[in-house]
Amino acid sequence: MRVSGASRWLAAADVLLGFALVASPARAERLRSIALLQGLLRRAGTETLVARDCPKQLMGAFVFARNAVVLCANNLKGDPQRVWETLAHESAHVMQHWASADL
Repeated sequence: MRVSGASRWLAAADVLLGFALVASPARAERLRSIALLQGLLRRAGTETLVARDCPKQLMGAFVFARNAVVLCANNLKGDPQRVWETLAHESAHVMQHWASADL
């Protein structure tokens, strides 16, 4: 899996390619939630990266060696709900990793 050089909030916005510029209130709220969670991850030292060539079923991953959450743009297909679910899921892995590292 090759990770592009783009990272953090702007990179995740890239995942949403094809997303209409005029968002419904629910979608706009989801985008704000994505941005907030990415900001929290960034403040904790975890970057968010975008990959465009993930295996077909992979939506995202936490790469602990890089302390980075990877979002798979080619599989998330610009769906803010799927981006949110994937980011939240991978964030749980970030917390698990750091909780176990503190033990």
